[in-house]
Amino acid sequence: MKMKSFIFAIITMALFLMAACAADNDKPTANQTIKINATIGSNLQTRTTPLGTLEEQAKFVQEDIIEVIKYNWQAAGTSIQYQFNGTSWESINGSGHIHSSDAEYFRAFYPVANGNTYDKALLPTDQNTEESIRNADFMRAEGNNYADESNTLSLSFNRKMALVRIKIAGYGNELDPVTDKITDLTVYSPAAGFSSDPDNAGTNQPVAIKPYIEDASGQHQTSTGNGNIGYRYSALISPVAPQPSDAPSKFIELTLQHGTEAKTMSVMLDKYPWGEGYIYEFELIIGNDAVKIAKTTVNEWKSSGIQHDGNAHEAVLDVTGMTANDVTDNLLKEYCIDSRLILKGAFGTNSDKYNSDGVLAFAKVARFVRTNPVKYIDFSQTTGISSLSKKATYLDSEGNEQTINLTFMPGISSPLEEVHLPTTVTNIYWAFYNCENLKKVTGTEQIEPGTNGSNIEGAFSNCDLDEIPNMPKVNILNGLFYGTKFNFTTFESNYFTEIIDFSQHYNLTIIKLPNATTLHNQCLEISRGIQELHLTAKAFKEVDNEPFSFLRNAAAILYLNASQESRITTDGTTSCIWKPVDNSATTVDLANFTKVICGDKVVYNRE
Repeated sequence: MKMKSFIFAIITMALFLMAACAADNDKPTANQTIKINATIGSNLQTRTTPLGTLEEQAKFVQEDIIEVIKYNWQAAGTSIQYQFNGTSWESINGSGHIHSSDAEYFRAFYPVANGNTYDKALLPTDQNTEESIRNADFMRAEGNNYADESNTLSLSFNRKMALVRIKIAGYGNELDPVTDKITDLTVYSPAAGFSSDPDNAGTNQPVAIKPYIEDASGQHQTSTGNGNIGYRYSALISPVAPQPSDAPSKFIELTLQHGTEAKTMSVMLDKYPWGEGYIYEFELIIGNDAVKIAKTTVNEWKSSGIQHDGNAHEAVLDVTGMTANDVTDNLLKEYCIDSRLILKGAFGTNSDKYNSDGVLAFAKVARFVRTNPVKYIDFSQTTGISSLSKKATYLDSEGNEQTINLTFMPGISSPLEEVHLPTTVTNIYWAFYNCENLKKVTGTEQIEPGTNGSNIEGAFSNCDLDEIPNMPKVNILNGLFYGTKFNFTTFESNYFTEIIDFSQHYNLTIIKLPNATTLHNQCLEISRGIQELHLTAKAFKEVDNEPFSFLRNAAAILYLNASQESRITTDGTTSCIWKPVDNSATTVDLANFTKVICGDKVVYNRE
């Protein structure tokens, strides 16, 4: 046995030494010029030709320029511009980056135009030339990029803008395509450019863009005065995530020349979820008095480029006017592409107070999500649905009230990862129970707690959340996060004032509930992982005598407001009694906490 151990030790040492030598060989050679390879994503020399064919998008254009910045220990150093000669990248000033330290790494950006830097880029407002729309395609090679053992630096660029393509799909019956023309069309970008600082005043305001124009045959048009059916308008915009407080914003403005009359009309978008590196295609129907979006498709802007054959990674289903009979599984499967389902329009007509037609139509959607591999659903652009409850109500054909399941709660498990709700939803009773892959839910601003938390009970139970959904109207915690895995360690919310049940959750080490003033028996579970509990309200409304459920080996510190010191009776190390509410005989034993701190003062310490 000793001989075997000795031989194993020798082999292990040999492997270690081989690995160490290999690691040394992986390093670039000192004082040697670094060669550059530039890619978009994982495709070598993929070009930013926003409107090109697939072949054109697979190549850089000769004379393209990128700027490469050397960093050393997080400090930005030399910047050198490189130009593509058709086959490789050459330093413009004749002297490229030299490898001088193992601590150095590189970042880069494209294009070198418009005063761009790595951290900021402004959009050209006139994009109606090939050069100007290319110069709007801002990209960065992010992260820490190191040269390899052959002194080659491979830079993978990521697009920071989104491409919008607008097609005039048709005219209303009152218009004549022969004589009625689109004399002007402007696209509005949500922001004036990209900035690493989202509050940068130079980039965070909307800006009007003059788009690149193609006629129905695909030929570039420099004039804006002859737009007609089949014309396409393209622009690169700076995507900005919508905020709950955002009002509908202008997206398109166009002028219609109808006979001798010129009419200016706008298309407004409400909280549209723009994303970096996506292509958004809109088809418009032009009427005499209004412009309508007939179809929207969204493609991830991968190396395959624009899908000229019309195949899209995503399509938006308009549910307006649809009944439960119309919302079939086959229809939903047609629109659920790459496990993503996006809906817009009005569910039902509100013909009765329950909006029964809408409820029954949405029930088909909910069942589809429960029983199919849907990972992403966005119905934030819909109206008519107020409840995702396990016991939603509607009227049957005889006028009797019935209940129906509108949750996404699966029978066993669910691949659902992300949900975007309309802000009309107020009830999520057990809505996402057992969606163990669910990371993110938005559109929760109007959810109401209901009596004793009845509208929210079990909603995120057994989920896997990356963030706490924003629910400013929900002030009660009652089984909302029972069994939830939090992918962060500090739970902090100013909204919750009454705690009925906040237990059986995972990964949290710190809980901060600064406005909680009502604590029910066994409402807060102090598990082995909880290190700090902050209940820092100045005064409490109602507290039962056993609000804390301590699990074996728990070791947590309780933080209270300084005003609570006078309400605590303690010997400092073994006994600690709290009388939190005036005109109440109820007391709470705090001796199981390792420490009790009121304000900045430690009043109890059993360690």
